[in-house]
Amino acid sequence: MVLHQGWEIRERLDELQAEMPLSDSESDMNEEDVAQALHFNMRLEELSREMELLENPLLRNVLVKNDFLRRPLQLEAAKKYDGPVIHMVAECFTFSTLQMAKVDHDAYLEFHHTLGSALSCAASGDTVLLFPGIHTCIGLPWLERDISIEGLGDPGQTILTPVNAGDIFINCSTSTLSISNITIQSSRHVQCMILLHSGTLRLQNCHIDASAADICLKVLKNTELVMSHCEINSAMTHGISVRAGGTLKATGCTISNCKESGIAVEHQPDLQPETTVELLQCVVEKCEAFGILLENIPPLCEPELVVQKEEGGGDVSSLSVVGISTKDSTLKENAMGRLGIKYAES
Repeated sequence: MVLHQGWEIRERLDELQAEMPLSDSESDMNEEDVAQALHFNMRLEELSREMELLENPLLRNVLVKNDFLRRPLQLEAAKKYDGPVIHMVAECFTFSTLQMAKVDHDAYLEFHHTLGSALSCAASGDTVLLFPGIHTCIGLPWLERDISIEGLGDPGQTILTPVNAGDIFINCSTSTLSISNITIQSSRHVQCMILLHSGTLRLQNCHIDASAADICLKVLKNTELVMSHCEINSAMTHGISVRAGGTLKATGCTISNCKESGIAVEHQPDLQPETTVELLQCVVEKCEAFGILLENIPPLCEPELVVQKEEGGGDVSSLSVVGISTKDSTLKENAMGRLGIKYAES
């Protein structure tokens, strides 16, 4: 975008200079042309400074994180309400579509045409309602406020898809964030659909299709992912990656058709908090590697862990030694077996 604007201004400036008289006499100069040329030159200098910032990797990451959040006027406007605000997002609004929301008659409402706009204006305690349709997101702000994002209707009716979103589609850095009743679908390559930097993310009744993403969800240290009745599928590597010190709790979820393992869990001895994975009535199936891959396991654990390659369900009780529970869950039809272990280098 910066380069495109620069080329356009450069072309207009060249055209303007070509039309100016070659005489050095001030009387022959058109004041409007001179003023416009000065304006173009000043704008080119501004774009040049922006390019310098974008070419610096550290500054670029900071700008991506904060660009959508620098909207103080709208944030201040939200504070005038006595209670939480419901931010409605749709391409267009009609009376019939508004009736779908079924909000309280005294609720405070704001209307947006993009999810990015709603997230930038939302304060902690607010709710973002996505109306059915395909919501194309050209990058999103970091989610740093305790809000709820809800899709109206079934998950398949409300779809989020990233365009030019960078390496990460959704960055979560808040105490508690809730997302429900939506489908998140990767149409272009990203490294990770959702990355948890801090706090707790609650996913309920969501479908994440990561056919163009390396990983669906990544859970970092000191973060917690709580999932209920979600479908995670088609990641180009692992469906869910739980790094050392992270927590995953899933109930009634399905993880399937990943190019590598369904869930990759990193273990780090003596790390606090410990890595925790609790699966209840979940299914991990049809992945091209393992159902669950344990990484960085110390060799001393070898006698207590058994690589289970047979198909079927049941509790893999031996995994409790590394903080993993699979109660009433099924790990089946995974090409390399139910469980894989990658030992730490001695």
